[in-house]
Amino acid sequence: MILPEGGETMRKVTKINEATTISDIKPKLRVAAYARVSTDSDAQLESLEAQITFYENYILSRVSDK
Repeated sequence: MILPEGGETMRKVTKINEATTISDIKPKLRVAAYARVSTDSDAQLESLEAQITFYENYILSRVSDK
C-alpha cells in the first residue's frame, strides 16, 4: 500500500446533500366555500346545487395545479 505524505491512509468522503428545511416545504392550504340560499323554493335549491358544484370544481382545479 502506498501511503500519502505524512503516512496517513486516504479516507473516503461522502457528500451529504442539503436537507430540506421546513421553510422549503409548502404546507397544504386549507380552504372553505360558503354557499347559501334564502328560501326553500325549488329555484333556490337549484341555485344551491349550482353553487356547490361551482366551488367543488373551482377548488379541485386549483388543487390539481399544485
